[in-house]
Amino acid sequence: MRENTERLSDNNVVFNQIERLIDAWNRGRQPEPQLIIISAGTNDAWFPKYRPNVFDCDVAHAFEEPDSLFAQRTPNNVLSLAEVVRYDCTLLMRIFPHAQIVLLTPMQSTSIPDMRLFSVAETIAKCGDRLSLAVVRQDKESCVSSARERTARCFTTDGTHTNIEGARRNGYYLANRLSAILQW
Repeated sequence: MRENTERLSDNNVVFNQIERLIDAWNRGRQPEPQLIIISAGTNDAWFPKYRPNVFDCDVAHAFEEPDSLFAQRTPNNVLSLAEVVRYDCTLLMRIFPHAQIVLLTPMQSTSIPDMRLFSVAETIAKCGDRLSLAVVRQDKESCVSSARERTARCFTTDGTHTNIEGARRNGYYLANRLSAILQW
């Protein structure tokens, strides 16, 4: 069965991808990663009906609980975006202590109100700062501008998903940003 990735699905959230990575590493099918890039937040911003708890806990409150207690939570008890970013990243940091983790905020989209997308991106960026992780602010720096895409589709097919030129430009942008960030 092939998953339709154009629809919102809990099968492709960051935590599930982390579980698959850890499982593959534990089974010897995946080497220990040196670099983990997490691109997140688009669906949190785009689908508030399906992500109603996304802003229930701000970054300051998400980091109040000591790591030892926070790590004992189960994923279904980690619902706000700030808690999810902390949970996922600290899990990766514990399992793969030598990997460098980089967080990518979502790109702008005509389907998402700018302020909602900015709030999601700001939450991810603040969590990255608290965790001492590098953050690439695609919402501010990438080639996709929601204002421009509302007028004419320059770099997206639908206002959200990049077209060939948008993917190429954003790929170059990310390659440049990541090469400046990497600590190798």
